[in-house]
Amino acid sequence: MRRVSLALAVLITYLFSCAGSQSLNKKEKELIDRVEELQLVINMEPTNPANHIALGNAYSQLKKFDQAIKAYDKALQLRPGLNEALVQKGFVLWQTNEQKKALDAFKSVLYSPNGQTYTERIANILGCPYQIRRVSDGKWDNAFPTCSADGQWILFQSNRDDNWEIYLMGSDGKNLRRLTHNQARDEGPVFAPDGRTFAFTSTRDDSIHEHLEDLTREIYLGNLDGNEEKRLTDSPSDDWSPRFSPTGQELLFLSDRSDARDVPMSEKHNNVYELSLQTGQIRQLTNSMGGKALGDYGKQGKEIYFSANEVGSFDIYTKKLSDKPAKRLLGSEGEDVGVRLSHAGDKIVFFAKQGENYDIYLAHLDSLQIHRLTCNAAVDAYPDFTADDSRVLFHSDHDGSYQIYAIDLVTPVQGKELLEIISELDKNAVAVQETSVKP
Repeated sequence: MRRVSLALAVLITYLFSCAGSQSLNKKEKELIDRVEELQLVINMEPTNPANHIALGNAYSQLKKFDQAIKAYDKALQLRPGLNEALVQKGFVLWQTNEQKKALDAFKSVLYSPNGQTYTERIANILGCPYQIRRVSDGKWDNAFPTCSADGQWILFQSNRDDNWEIYLMGSDGKNLRRLTHNQARDEGPVFAPDGRTFAFTSTRDDSIHEHLEDLTREIYLGNLDGNEEKRLTDSPSDDWSPRFSPTGQELLFLSDRSDARDVPMSEKHNNVYELSLQTGQIRQLTNSMGGKALGDYGKQGKEIYFSANEVGSFDIYTKKLSDKPAKRLLGSEGEDVGVRLSHAGDKIVFFAKQGENYDIYLAHLDSLQIHRLTCNAAVDAYPDFTADDSRVLFHSDHDGSYQIYAIDLVTPVQGKELLEIISELDKNAVAVQETSVKP
């Protein structure tokens, strides 16, 4: 029987960590055979920790997590402080929601002499692989960022003047300028491809409803000079979430206008519509019950991406602008909403609820492999790519109020930053643990 080296165990770990759930199903029998082979190897060579790590990896892929932990613990018993065993044990603990124990394992690795070499792997396990910096400032709320086509400007909404208005700032967070001035709620801005105009929603023309939660929205067109605004939709229904087509001649939006039921607005079904900015004509693109969430056009403008609650939770769908029905693209175990397409047309970003927390995720359209981009104990939501696809803007209440942040998709998180993230996650894990044991 051949000897299983520590280097081979590391390679097996890497291959396993890259395998998706579909490949796991195909290789399940191979993994079972692998477990039997490794048990024979361990019987012949019980003091080699690499054998126990490899066994733990196989058990982990079979989702036999208790056996995996025992295998890693045996490797650590043979060689205390072995980083490879600690990382893999931490990975399993993280999967099984033993967050405090997982974070302790990761900290032990990162504080060890060669721990920095594990930074990338640990960051990917936690779901915070890139550097993130705050772009907006102040104690007020700043939310729903979107980037101009030239990458120089960011549109967003802010309540810094006592109600929601639309603001513009440079991509570095400087040169702030207010664009709308209205006592109503002006929200959800999005740049037109020309970079000079933008669409947004507002409650300014609802003269029927009195209560804030009942106010309906219409869609408007503004410009960066802030001196001209044009109403684009005119309906007693609620219209929101505008998105320009690549040519700027059409506008996607959501509306509950097809639901004539006399029920509270929060209970109405909504669908995706398209407005021609040249003719003013509106056509309905989806026709199903349940809720939809804002989406985006495809790169060529021939299809759309959106989220829909068709099966009990929000998943991401795509639909050709022809009469073909919508097709489910992907979905995680939680709610997946706020999908935006990269300018290159090869990736999407969205935010998803896993447990009680919302985080930002990225998926490649060719493989549909999902990568987690944030791991804050906060609401991270409504992402959008910058003009060159090198960053993802989003808003988060990480610092108490909602602020705008940028994920640098080019620069990996560094060891010191990762330790700061782990420290914060550790505090939250302790708080959750203490809450769960209270009578």
